[in-house]
Amino acid sequence: MSDEVAKRGRKPLILDKAEFQRTVTDLETEKGFSNRSTLWKAVEETAWAKSLLPRALTAQVAMMKAEEMQILINTPKGKRGRSKGEGPVVGGGRKKKTFSLPMLESGVPVEERAGLEKTLQKAANGSLKARIKLNCLNCTNWQKKEVSLCETRSCPLWDVRPYKNVKVVKETIEIDGEEFIETKIVEKVTGEFVGCQNVSDGNGGLV
Repeated sequence: MSDEVAKRGRKPLILDKAEFQRTVTDLETEKGFSNRSTLWKAVEETAWAKSLLPRALTAQVAMMKAEEMQILINTPKGKRGRSKGEGPVVGGGRKKKTFSLPMLESGVPVEERAGLEKTLQKAANGSLKARIKLNCLNCTNWQKKEVSLCETRSCPLWDVRPYKNVKVVKETIEIDGEEFIETKIVEKVTGEFVGCQNVSDGNGGLV
């Protein structure tokens, strides 16, 4: 490490191990620390650390030098995350990006908004899944069937698009006294209607 420092034109910081160990031990005895981060900060503030040449000893360098010189440390390492039994961290974690509900609604045709009320609310609250659903519907002119049958595999959302889990259901319907077979596309789990594929007369012809 000192060779690299020399190459960069900076003189290496040379520490006396005995003085370093005495400084750490004295601080731990006098104050006591809950984690090593606060210990190294305290070392940085000592007169000994500030008097070193060619520059003062910083907390970061003290931590690295202590490991390199095998300084005996009694202060425990800090723990990441929450300990067992602790409550949630206030303000911790990644926050969802929220959106304006009126802004989202403005991009949806008026006649489609009622059926997408829950999706719009979820998207406004930061739901990525809901945002993808709105994006795919917008891309296919708000046709669920077209989202389900989408063949644009180059789209980055193709694998995560909604309405993939669908099945074809054939039903017999009557039109003007004649029976026809209607092929519907519905979601496997919810049974929600996605689209109508075609209506045939049962003899291979389309109505």
